[in-house]
Amino acid sequence: MTSQAATEGAVDERGTIQTLKESVGLLSVRDRRRLLILMVVQALLALLDLAAIALIGLMAMLASGAATRTYPAWVESLLRRTPWADADPYRIVLVLGAVAAILLLTKTLTTFWVTRRSFRFLANRQAMISGGLAQRLLTRPLLDVRALSSQDISYSLTNGVNALTMGVIGQLVVLVSEISLLIALGVGLVFVDATVTVFTVVFFGVVGLVTQRRMGRRASRLGSRFTGAQVASYQSLQELLAAYREVTVSGRRETYITSFQRLRWDYAKVQGEMYLMAQTSKYVFEVALVVGGVILVSSQVLTKEVSAAVGVIAVFLVATSRIVPSLLRLQGAALTMRTSEGMALTALQLSRNLVRAEADPSISHETASVTLERVAQGLNDRFHGFIGTVECESVAFSYPGSSAGALEDVSVSVPAGGSLA
Repeated sequence: MTSQAATEGAVDERGTIQTLKESVGLLSVRDRRRLLILMVVQALLALLDLAAIALIGLMAMLASGAATRTYPAWVESLLRRTPWADADPYRIVLVLGAVAAILLLTKTLTTFWVTRRSFRFLANRQAMISGGLAQRLLTRPLLDVRALSSQDISYSLTNGVNALTMGVIGQLVVLVSEISLLIALGVGLVFVDATVTVFTVVFFGVVGLVTQRRMGRRASRLGSRFTGAQVASYQSLQELLAAYREVTVSGRRETYITSFQRLRWDYAKVQGEMYLMAQTSKYVFEVALVVGGVILVSSQVLTKEVSAAVGVIAVFLVATSRIVPSLLRLQGAALTMRTSEGMALTALQLSRNLVRAEADPSISHETASVTLERVAQGLNDRFHGFIGTVECESVAFSYPGSSAGALEDVSVSVPAGGSLA
Protein backbone atom coordinates (compact mmCIF):
# COMPACT_ATOMS: atom_id res chain seq x y z
CA MET A 1 0.00 0.00 0.00
CA THR A 2 1.43 3.41 -0.92
CA SER A 3 1.83 6.19 1.64
CA GLN A 4 -0.91 8.18 -0.10
CA ALA A 5 -3.35 5.27 0.12
CA ALA A 6 -2.44 4.75 3.77
CA THR A 7 -3.06 8.43 4.49
CA GLU A 8 -6.44 8.30 2.74
CA GLY A 9 -7.33 5.19 4.76
CA ALA A 10 -6.44 6.93 8.02
CA VAL A 11 -8.50 9.97 7.03
CA ASP A 12 -11.44 7.72 6.14
CA GLU A 13 -11.22 5.93 9.50
CA ARG A 14 -11.09 9.22 11.41
CA GLY A 15 -14.05 10.49 9.41
CA THR A 16 -16.05 7.37 10.22
CA ILE A 17 -15.25 7.62 13.93
CA GLN A 18 -16.20 11.32 13.94
CA THR A 19 -19.47 10.53 12.15
CA LEU A 20 -20.19 7.82 14.72
CA LYS A 21 -19.50 10.19 17.64
CA GLU A 22 -21.75 12.89 16.22
CA SER A 23 -24.51 10.38 15.46
CA VAL A 24 -24.49 8.98 18.99
CA GLY A 25 -24.32 12.56 20.30
CA LEU A 26 -27.77 13.23 18.85
CA LEU A 27 -29.21 10.70 21.32
CA SER A 28 -30.18 11.78 24.81
CA VAL A 29 -28.08 10.67 27.80
CA ARG A 30 -30.80 8.19 28.76
CA ASP A 31 -30.91 6.76 25.25
CA ARG A 32 -27.11 6.42 25.13
CA ARG A 33 -27.26 4.51 28.42
CA ARG A 34 -29.91 2.15 27.03
CA LEU A 35 -27.85 1.61 23.88
CA LEU A 36 -24.81 0.73 26.00
CA ILE A 37 -26.82 -1.82 28.00
CA LEU A 38 -28.03 -3.48 24.79
CA MET A 39 -24.47 -3.73 23.47
CA VAL A 40 -23.17 -5.21 26.76
CA VAL A 41 -25.90 -7.88 26.66
CA GLN A 42 -24.98 -8.69 23.05
CA ALA A 43 -21.33 -9.05 24.06
CA LEU A 44 -22.08 -11.37 27.00
CA LEU A 45 -24.13 -13.71 24.80
CA ALA A 46 -20.88 -14.74 23.08
CA LEU A 47 -20.06 -16.79 26.21
CA LEU A 48 -22.92 -19.18 25.35
CA ASP A 49 -21.28 -19.91 21.99
CA LEU A 50 -17.97 -20.53 23.70
CA ALA A 51 -19.49 -22.97 26.20
CA ALA A 52 -21.35 -24.89 23.45
CA ILE A 53 -18.22 -25.24 21.30
CA ALA A 54 -16.21 -26.48 24.29
CA LEU A 55 -18.84 -29.18 24.93
CA ILE A 56 -18.79 -30.22 21.26
CA GLY A 57 -15.00 -30.62 21.39
CA LEU A 58 -15.31 -32.77 24.52
CA MET A 59 -18.00 -34.86 22.77
CA ALA A 60 -15.70 -35.51 19.80
CA MET A 61 -12.83 -36.65 22.02
CA LEU A 62 -15.09 -38.96 24.06
CA ALA A 63 -16.66 -40.45 20.94
CA SER A 64 -13.32 -41.06 19.20
CA GLY A 65 -11.88 -42.90 22.23
CA ALA A 66 -15.05 -44.59 23.45
CA ALA A 67 -14.29 -48.02 21.98
CA THR A 68 -10.94 -48.38 23.80
CA ARG A 69 -11.68 -45.87 26.59
CA THR A 70 -8.44 -44.05 25.81
CA TYR A 71 -8.71 -40.29 26.02
CA PRO A 72 -6.32 -37.36 26.23
CA ALA A 73 -4.90 -36.88 29.74
CA TRP A 74 -6.92 -33.76 30.51
CA VAL A 75 -10.17 -35.50 29.48
CA GLU A 76 -9.44 -38.47 31.78
CA SER A 77 -8.63 -36.07 34.62
CA LEU A 78 -11.89 -34.21 34.01
CA LEU A 79 -13.95 -37.43 34.01
CA ARG A 80 -12.41 -38.61 37.29
CA ARG A 81 -13.64 -35.43 38.95
CA THR A 82 -17.25 -36.09 37.91
CA PRO A 83 -19.78 -38.81 38.82
CA TRP A 84 -19.57 -40.00 35.19
CA ALA A 85 -16.15 -41.67 35.42
CA ASP A 86 -17.59 -45.18 34.92
CA ALA A 87 -20.62 -44.20 32.84
CA ASP A 88 -21.20 -45.24 29.25
CA PRO A 89 -19.19 -42.69 27.16
CA TYR A 90 -21.80 -42.72 24.38
CA ARG A 91 -24.47 -41.71 26.88
CA ILE A 92 -22.25 -38.89 28.10
CA VAL A 93 -21.81 -37.79 24.48
CA LEU A 94 -25.59 -37.65 24.02
CA VAL A 95 -26.05 -35.59 27.18
CA LEU A 96 -23.28 -33.18 26.21
CA GLY A 97 -24.75 -32.88 22.70
CA ALA A 98 -28.16 -32.01 24.10
CA VAL A 99 -26.69 -29.37 26.43
CA ALA A 100 -24.61 -27.87 23.57
CA ALA A 101 -27.69 -27.70 21.33
CA ILE A 102 -29.68 -25.98 24.07
CA LEU A 103 -26.90 -23.44 24.58
CA LEU A 104 -26.65 -22.68 20.85
CA LEU A 105 -30.43 -22.35 20.47
CA THR A 106 -30.63 -20.15 23.56
CA LYS A 107 -27.90 -17.92 22.23
CA THR A 108 -29.52 -17.63 18.80
CA LEU A 109 -33.01 -16.87 20.12
CA THR A 110 -31.74 -14.43 22.76
CA THR A 111 -29.56 -12.65 20.19
CA PHE A 112 -32.58 -12.33 17.88
CA TRP A 113 -34.66 -10.86 20.71
CA VAL A 114 -31.93 -8.36 21.71
CA THR A 115 -31.31 -7.40 18.08
CA ARG A 116 -35.02 -6.86 17.57
CA ARG A 117 -35.20 -4.64 20.66
CA SER A 118 -32.12 -2.73 19.50
CA PHE A 119 -33.49 -1.91 16.05
CA ARG A 120 -36.95 -1.09 17.37
CA PHE A 121 -35.29 1.28 19.83
CA LEU A 122 -33.27 2.89 17.02
CA ALA A 123 -36.33 3.14 14.76
CA ASN A 124 -38.11 5.10 17.50
CA ARG A 125 -35.05 7.30 17.98
CA GLN A 126 -35.04 7.89 14.22
CA ALA A 127 -38.52 9.41 14.42
CA MET A 128 -37.54 11.51 17.44
CA ILE A 129 -34.37 12.85 15.81
CA SER A 130 -36.21 13.70 12.57
CA GLY A 131 -38.97 15.45 14.51
CA GLY A 132 -36.48 17.31 16.69
CA LEU A 133 -34.42 18.56 13.74
CA ALA A 134 -37.59 19.60 11.89
CA GLN A 135 -38.82 21.51 14.93
CA ARG A 136 -35.48 23.29 15.37
CA LEU A 137 -35.28 24.14 11.67
CA LEU A 138 -38.84 25.40 11.27
CA THR A 139 -38.54 27.76 14.24
CA ARG A 140 -35.61 29.55 12.59
CA PRO A 141 -36.00 32.83 10.65
CA LEU A 142 -37.04 32.58 7.01
CA LEU A 143 -33.57 33.40 5.68
CA ASP A 144 -32.05 30.45 7.59
CA VAL A 145 -34.62 28.08 6.08
CA ARG A 146 -34.16 29.51 2.57
CA ALA A 147 -30.40 28.97 2.81
CA LEU A 148 -31.02 25.24 2.19
CA SER A 149 -32.73 23.73 -0.84
CA SER A 150 -35.99 21.90 -0.25
CA GLN A 151 -34.38 18.73 -1.63
CA ASP A 152 -31.51 18.89 0.88
CA ILE A 153 -33.92 19.49 3.76
CA SER A 154 -36.22 16.64 2.70
CA TYR A 155 -33.35 14.21 2.26
CA SER A 156 -31.65 15.20 5.51
CA LEU A 157 -34.80 14.79 7.61
CA THR A 158 -35.75 11.43 6.06
CA ASN A 159 -33.06 9.32 4.39
CA GLY A 160 -30.24 11.15 6.15
CA VAL A 161 -31.62 10.50 9.63
CA ASN A 162 -32.46 6.93 8.65
CA ALA A 163 -28.85 6.32 7.57
CA LEU A 164 -27.63 7.98 10.76
CA THR A 165 -29.65 5.80 13.14
CA MET A 166 -29.98 2.45 11.37
CA GLY A 167 -26.96 2.59 9.09
CA VAL A 168 -24.41 4.05 11.53
CA ILE A 169 -25.58 3.55 15.13
CA GLY A 170 -27.44 0.32 14.31
CA GLN A 171 -24.37 -1.21 12.69
CA LEU A 172 -22.34 -0.22 15.76
CA VAL A 173 -24.51 -2.63 17.79
CA VAL A 174 -23.81 -5.39 15.25
CA LEU A 175 -20.06 -4.65 15.31
CA VAL A 176 -19.90 -4.88 19.09
CA SER A 177 -21.80 -8.18 19.08
CA GLU A 178 -19.65 -9.83 16.41
CA ILE A 179 -16.33 -8.55 17.78
CA SER A 180 -17.27 -9.87 21.23
CA LEU A 181 -18.06 -13.29 19.73
CA LEU A 182 -14.75 -13.43 17.87
CA ILE A 183 -12.78 -12.42 20.96
CA ALA A 184 -14.56 -14.98 23.16
CA LEU A 185 -14.01 -17.78 20.64
CA GLY A 186 -10.39 -16.79 20.12
CA VAL A 187 -9.62 -16.78 23.85
CA GLY A 188 -11.42 -20.09 24.34
CA LEU A 189 -9.67 -21.81 21.44
CA VAL A 190 -6.25 -20.91 22.86
CA PHE A 191 -6.87 -23.45 25.62
CA VAL A 192 -7.65 -26.16 23.04
CA ASP A 193 -4.64 -25.64 20.75
CA ALA A 194 -2.67 -22.41 20.80
CA THR A 195 -0.86 -23.09 17.52
CA VAL A 196 -4.02 -23.81 15.55
CA THR A 197 -5.71 -20.79 17.19
CA VAL A 198 -2.89 -18.50 16.05
CA PHE A 199 -3.17 -19.94 12.53
CA THR A 200 -6.96 -19.47 12.48
CA VAL A 201 -6.79 -15.90 13.80
CA VAL A 202 -3.98 -14.88 11.45
CA PHE A 203 -5.47 -16.62 8.40
CA PHE A 204 -9.02 -15.29 8.69
CA GLY A 205 -7.81 -11.99 10.14
CA VAL A 206 -5.63 -11.31 7.10
CA VAL A 207 -8.45 -12.31 4.73
CA GLY A 208 -10.87 -10.01 6.58
CA LEU A 209 -8.49 -7.05 6.80
CA VAL A 210 -7.46 -7.22 3.16
CA THR A 211 -11.07 -7.51 2.01
CA GLN A 212 -12.21 -4.68 4.29
CA ARG A 213 -9.29 -2.47 3.27
CA ARG A 214 -10.07 -2.94 -0.40
CA MET A 215 -13.78 -2.30 -0.05
CA GLY A 216 -14.04 0.14 2.90
CA ARG A 217 -13.01 3.34 1.13
CA ARG A 218 -14.99 2.33 -1.95
CA ALA A 219 -18.10 1.86 0.21
CA SER A 220 -17.74 5.38 1.61
CA ARG A 221 -17.37 6.89 -1.87
CA LEU A 222 -20.34 4.91 -3.18
CA GLY A 223 -22.47 6.16 -0.28
CA SER A 224 -21.66 9.78 -1.15
CA ARG A 225 -22.33 9.20 -4.85
CA PHE A 226 -25.59 7.42 -3.99
CA THR A 227 -26.75 10.39 -1.92
CA GLY A 228 -25.74 12.93 -4.57
CA ALA A 229 -27.49 11.04 -7.37
CA GLN A 230 -30.68 10.61 -5.33
CA VAL A 231 -30.90 14.28 -4.27
CA ALA A 232 -30.13 15.46 -7.81
CA SER A 233 -32.87 13.17 -9.19
CA TYR A 234 -35.43 14.61 -6.76
CA GLN A 235 -34.38 18.15 -7.62
CA SER A 236 -34.54 17.57 -11.38
CA LEU A 237 -38.01 16.02 -11.16
CA GLN A 238 -39.36 18.76 -8.87
CA GLU A 239 -38.02 21.48 -11.16
CA LEU A 240 -39.67 19.83 -14.16
CA LEU A 241 -43.06 19.47 -12.42
CA ALA A 242 -42.95 23.00 -10.95
CA ALA A 243 -42.23 24.63 -14.31
CA TYR A 244 -44.00 22.10 -16.52
CA ARG A 245 -46.15 24.67 -18.31
CA GLU A 246 -43.22 26.96 -19.13
CA VAL A 247 -41.00 23.98 -20.09
CA THR A 248 -43.69 22.64 -22.44
CA VAL A 249 -44.29 26.01 -24.11
CA SER A 250 -40.59 26.60 -24.60
CA GLY A 251 -40.04 23.10 -26.01
CA ARG A 252 -37.47 22.07 -23.40
CA ARG A 253 -39.18 18.94 -22.10
CA GLU A 254 -36.71 16.63 -23.80
CA THR A 255 -33.81 18.44 -22.15
CA TYR A 256 -35.27 17.94 -18.67
CA ILE A 257 -36.26 14.34 -19.38
CA THR A 258 -32.78 13.51 -20.70
CA SER A 259 -31.21 15.07 -17.61
CA PHE A 260 -33.50 13.11 -15.29
CA GLN A 261 -32.82 9.84 -17.13
CA ARG A 262 -29.06 10.41 -16.93
CA LEU A 263 -29.30 10.96 -13.16
CA ARG A 264 -31.36 7.80 -12.72
CA TRP A 265 -28.80 5.83 -14.74
CA ASP A 266 -26.07 7.13 -12.43
CA TYR A 267 -28.17 6.17 -9.41
CA ALA A 268 -28.82 2.67 -10.80
CA LYS A 269 -25.12 2.12 -11.52
CA VAL A 270 -24.09 3.09 -7.98
CA GLN A 271 -26.86 0.97 -6.46
CA GLY A 272 -25.76 -2.06 -8.49
CA GLU A 273 -22.17 -1.63 -7.36
CA MET A 274 -23.29 -1.38 -3.73
CA TYR A 275 -25.29 -4.63 -3.92
CA LEU A 276 -22.42 -6.43 -5.66
CA MET A 277 -19.93 -5.26 -3.05
CA ALA A 278 -22.20 -6.53 -0.25
CA GLN A 279 -22.05 -10.05 -1.79
CA THR A 280 -18.30 -10.10 -2.47
CA SER A 281 -17.30 -10.88 1.11
CA LYS A 282 -19.46 -14.00 1.15
CA TYR A 283 -17.57 -15.61 -1.74
CA VAL A 284 -14.18 -14.55 -0.42
CA PHE A 285 -14.81 -16.19 2.96
CA GLU A 286 -16.29 -19.33 1.39
CA VAL A 287 -13.00 -19.86 -0.46
CA ALA A 288 -11.02 -19.02 2.68
CA LEU A 289 -13.04 -21.54 4.72
CA VAL A 290 -12.28 -24.38 2.28
CA VAL A 291 -8.56 -23.55 2.10
CA GLY A 292 -8.22 -23.09 5.85
CA GLY A 293 -10.13 -26.31 6.57
CA VAL A 294 -7.86 -28.37 4.30
CA ILE A 295 -4.74 -26.96 5.97
CA LEU A 296 -6.15 -27.55 9.47
CA VAL A 297 -7.26 -31.15 8.91
CA SER A 298 -3.99 -32.08 7.19
CA SER A 299 -1.83 -30.64 9.97
CA GLN A 300 -3.81 -32.30 12.77
CA VAL A 301 -3.93 -35.76 11.20
CA LEU A 302 -0.19 -35.73 10.51
CA THR A 303 0.97 -34.44 13.92
CA LYS A 304 -1.42 -35.80 16.60
CA GLU A 305 -2.99 -38.99 17.87
CA VAL A 306 -6.36 -39.80 16.36
CA SER A 307 -8.53 -38.99 19.41
CA ALA A 308 -6.78 -35.69 20.09
CA ALA A 309 -6.77 -34.76 16.41
CA VAL A 310 -10.48 -35.52 16.05
CA GLY A 311 -11.30 -33.40 19.09
CA VAL A 312 -9.27 -30.43 17.89
CA ILE A 313 -10.65 -30.70 14.36
CA ALA A 314 -14.24 -30.90 15.67
CA VAL A 315 -13.76 -27.86 17.91
CA PHE A 316 -12.21 -25.76 15.18
CA LEU A 317 -14.69 -26.80 12.51
CA VAL A 318 -17.61 -25.93 14.79
CA ALA A 319 -15.89 -22.71 15.87
CA THR A 320 -15.16 -21.82 12.25
CA SER A 321 -18.80 -22.44 11.37
CA ARG A 322 -19.57 -19.64 13.86
CA ILE A 323 -16.53 -17.50 13.05
CA VAL A 324 -17.06 -17.22 9.29
CA PRO A 325 -20.72 -16.07 9.50
CA SER A 326 -19.66 -13.69 12.27
CA LEU A 327 -16.89 -12.28 10.07
CA LEU A 328 -19.39 -11.87 7.23
CA ARG A 329 -21.81 -10.00 9.50
CA LEU A 330 -18.92 -7.96 10.90
CA GLN A 331 -17.68 -6.95 7.48
CA GLY A 332 -21.21 -6.35 6.24
CA ALA A 333 -21.87 -4.04 9.19
CA ALA A 334 -18.60 -2.17 8.59
CA LEU A 335 -19.39 -1.70 4.90
CA THR A 336 -22.97 -0.62 5.66
CA MET A 337 -21.62 1.90 8.17
CA ARG A 338 -19.17 3.29 5.61
CA THR A 339 -21.86 3.41 2.92
CA SER A 340 -24.35 5.09 5.26
CA GLU A 341 -21.75 7.63 6.35
CA GLY A 342 -22.17 9.70 3.18
CA MET A 343 -25.96 9.70 3.59
CA ALA A 344 -25.81 10.47 7.31
CA LEU A 345 -23.55 13.48 6.73
CA THR A 346 -26.50 15.40 5.27
CA ALA A 347 -28.41 15.11 8.56
CA LEU A 348 -25.29 15.82 10.62
CA GLN A 349 -24.53 18.92 8.55
CA LEU A 350 -28.07 20.16 9.13
CA SER A 351 -27.61 19.61 12.87
CA ARG A 352 -24.27 21.48 12.82
CA ASN A 353 -25.84 24.42 10.97
CA LEU A 354 -28.67 24.58 13.50
CA VAL A 355 -26.22 24.49 16.42
CA ARG A 356 -24.26 27.39 14.94
CA ALA A 357 -27.43 29.38 14.19
CA GLU A 358 -28.85 28.78 17.67
CA ALA A 359 -25.58 29.98 19.20
CA ASP A 360 -25.90 33.34 17.39
CA PRO A 361 -26.68 35.92 20.13
CA SER A 362 -28.06 38.38 17.59
CA ILE A 363 -31.21 36.28 17.21
CA SER A 364 -33.44 35.85 20.22
CA HIS A 365 -34.53 32.26 20.75
CA GLU A 366 -37.68 33.51 22.38
CA THR A 367 -38.88 35.31 19.27
CA ALA A 368 -38.78 32.06 17.31
CA SER A 369 -41.68 30.70 19.33
CA VAL A 370 -43.86 33.82 19.28
CA THR A 371 -47.42 33.10 18.14
CA LEU A 372 -50.36 35.30 17.25
CA GLU A 373 -52.10 34.18 20.42
CA ARG A 374 -49.18 35.30 22.60
CA VAL A 375 -49.01 38.68 20.83
CA ALA A 376 -52.74 39.26 21.28
CA GLN A 377 -52.59 38.22 24.93
CA GLY A 378 -49.67 40.57 25.57
CA LEU A 379 -51.45 43.51 23.99
CA ASN A 380 -54.65 42.88 25.95
CA ASP A 381 -52.77 42.56 29.25
CA ARG A 382 -50.64 45.69 28.86
CA PHE A 383 -52.59 48.02 26.60
CA HIS A 384 -56.30 47.80 27.31
CA GLY A 385 -58.41 49.17 24.50
CA PHE A 386 -55.52 49.24 22.02
CA ILE A 387 -56.56 48.61 18.40
CA GLY A 388 -53.59 47.71 16.25
CA THR A 389 -53.40 48.43 12.57
CA VAL A 390 -50.16 47.75 10.69
CA GLU A 391 -49.40 50.12 7.84
CA CYS A 392 -46.44 49.91 5.46
CA GLU A 393 -45.66 52.65 2.96
CA SER A 394 -43.29 52.34 0.02
CA VAL A 395 -41.57 49.21 1.31
CA ALA A 396 -38.59 47.77 -0.58
CA PHE A 397 -36.78 44.53 0.26
CA SER A 398 -34.08 42.38 -1.33
CA TYR A 399 -32.80 38.97 -0.18
CA PRO A 400 -29.08 38.76 0.60
CA GLY A 401 -27.11 37.83 -2.50
CA SER A 402 -29.91 38.77 -4.90
CA SER A 403 -29.56 41.68 -7.31
CA ALA A 404 -33.31 41.92 -7.93
CA GLY A 405 -35.67 43.29 -5.32
CA ALA A 406 -38.32 41.00 -3.85
CA LEU A 407 -40.48 44.03 -2.99
CA GLU A 408 -40.46 47.44 -4.66
CA ASP A 409 -42.54 50.42 -3.43
CA VAL A 410 -45.21 48.31 -1.72
CA SER A 411 -47.81 49.95 0.54
CA VAL A 412 -50.29 47.87 2.56
CA SER A 413 -52.59 48.27 5.53
CA VAL A 414 -53.47 45.28 7.74
CA PRO A 415 -56.33 45.87 10.21
CA ALA A 416 -56.26 44.48 13.75
CA GLY A 417 -56.95 40.76 13.74
CA GLY A 418 -56.28 40.50 10.02
CA SER A 419 -53.44 38.76 8.21
CA LEU A 420 -51.54 39.20 4.99
CA ALA A 421 -49.42 36.69 3.05
